[in-house]
Amino acid sequence: AILDEDVKALMFTEGPEQGQVNGHSLLTASQLAKKIALPVIAHGGVQSKKDLLSLSDPGFGRLHGVTLGKHLFEGHFTFPEARQMLAS
Repeated sequence: AILDEDVKALMFTEGPEQGQVNGHSLLTASQLAKKIALPVIAHGGVQSKKDLLSLSDPGFGRLHGVTLGKHLFEGHFTFPEARQMLAS
């Protein structure tokens, strides 16, 4: 299946619930990462510095990466701040 197609990683995102676009659950992406052998990149879901800091929790250790978008561009945090928080 997926491994036969030479897929190297998965980008995970959740669809909105009840018509609301709230991003996805970083926890759900992390749970997926624990269950498969491929690297998982969480797409969306980072809305604040608190979300970035929570990614250093051991429960998120299997995530390969996250994408940053709207909240970065709106100034909720800067790219250097994000890098520093993710490196801790």
